[in-house]
Amino acid sequence: MIPLRDNVPTLRRPIVVWALIAINVAIFLFSISRPDLSLPRYDREGTARVSGFDAITLEFGFTPCELASDCERGGYGETLKAGSGNLDDVVEVRVERQPVWLTLVSAMFMHGGWLHLIGNMLFLFVFGNNVEDAMSRLRFLLFYLLSGLAASLTQFAIDATSEVPNIGASGAIAGVLGGYLLLHPRARVLTAVPLLVFIYLAELPAAFVLITWFGLQVLDGSAGLVNPDVSFGIAYFAHIGGFVAGFLLAWPLARAMAGRRRGRPPTARLA
Repeated sequence: MIPLRDNVPTLRRPIVVWALIAINVAIFLFSISRPDLSLPRYDREGTARVSGFDAITLEFGFTPCELASDCERGGYGETLKAGSGNLDDVVEVRVERQPVWLTLVSAMFMHGGWLHLIGNMLFLFVFGNNVEDAMSRLRFLLFYLLSGLAASLTQFAIDATSEVPNIGASGAIAGVLGGYLLLHPRARVLTAVPLLVFIYLAELPAAFVLITWFGLQVLDGSAGLVNPDVSFGIAYFAHIGGFVAGFLLAWPLARAMAGRRRGRPPTARLA
């Protein structure tokens, strides 16, 4: 299901949401524009040519084992040779990773491809404006970052020894979805539902859309625990952790704003 818009009016322009989208897009465009680099092979037998995008991912992505200080191979990275799409061309390289406290934040603003970026930004655009509208802008930014942090820590708790960098705004945006569910459970969302070769447009209850999305994350995450190959490299438990964190954080962060708005005239701008 692909959300297109909701029916909840807003009182303010979602400046933080727009800024987050702009930052995510800018970082992605910067990453894919980087030239290839030569990195030292992990076995010290020369260097390997890797794409600048992959080098940035290895350097700034959140690697769980670094948080646990339990990486079996320090500074280890695994990626494809530059310009290759063949899985047999994997190379093991040495990486100068950023401090783990920095990667916990930087990873929230990185994406693995255009579909990853567009999907995340669409969900943030549709649901983020109403969550931001329920809080002060600073509180919403704090809410977003805390949700993303909770997402990364949840994934860390599931696999603390992983040497694979985690990237993406999905965990933080999952927090936005959890917050939206709490704040606007009766909202309706215009949704595109692919049916074979057709796309069906339907206005669905937001609670149905979001609970269904969360349920799929739980099912897929559980399946990944049994057979890691079925996860397709997706950090489902980051989505789960972010969603739960957003659901729990939304109410206390929105209460102060609700009190300040009492008595304000009922003017609104449609989302």
